[in-house]
Amino acid sequence: MYYVYFIKSKIYNKTYIGSTNNLRRRFSEHNNGLETSTRRYKPWRLIYYEAYRSEEDAREREMKLKKHGNAVKELKKRIQRSIKNGAGFTLAEILVSIFIIILLSGIIFANYRTGGQQFALQRSANKLAQDIRRVQQMAISASECEPCGGIIPGTGYGIALDTNWDTRRYRLYADTNGDNEFFTPQDTIIETIDLEKGIIIKQIGTLPDTSPQVSINFKPPDPDTKIKYLPAQPSLNEGILTLALETNLNQTKTVKINKAGLIEIE
Repeated sequence: MYYVYFIKSKIYNKTYIGSTNNLRRRFSEHNNGLETSTRRYKPWRLIYYEAYRSEEDAREREMKLKKHGNAVKELKKRIQRSIKNGAGFTLAEILVSIFIIILLSGIIFANYRTGGQQFALQRSANKLAQDIRRVQQMAISASECEPCGGIIPGTGYGIALDTNWDTRRYRLYADTNGDNEFFTPQDTIIETIDLEKGIIIKQIGTLPDTSPQVSINFKPPDPDTKIKYLPAQPSLNEGILTLALETNLNQTKTVKINKAGLIEIE
């Protein structure tokens, strides 16, 4: 197969269109700085691709998109949500985050005990959302799994929460057994992450259909998002993860991710 692909810089307002017979290898070359024309704008994320049996068809489509403004304009219109959603952090977003941290720091000094706990809860929710995005990007870029011996897991990476195991920690994993979910001995744990002191995983899912376990798995190259509540529940369209203060379970933050890979905090 031959592919025409569309990638966008996570940092700069730059896009690139190319063609290849190995999409995974070519995407890795862009992100590793092996392509001179795209090196300065890395890291990149894959937005869209088309598959062709004929190399000539793929080349012709690539040239049409590169040389004819109307063709690429129509493509961007068609995938506008994909271009917008899941973007990396820009300098403006980083500055806004710094401003929010400074603002919240003032609240903490005004009411240290209560403000400190709420701020820890917000940080923990932000960290959980960032870790979901991290394994999502690892799947997109087909990252090698060092704990797995340097292989690239074909069914990607994921995040697993299990309140039966621990309400204060969660795990990032490589799906090395290829079943698009966790909670099997064959999968490889990449990292175990502790929530901040006083923060727990209160609930997975929503009442009345809560579950003690969930795995959110990202399979490259799109990536395909699989959300599996356990035990013995089918893949669902949304993962809902609720954190709370250990001393006040009514103080919560909820991280949601849908099948399109869009993450939000409530």
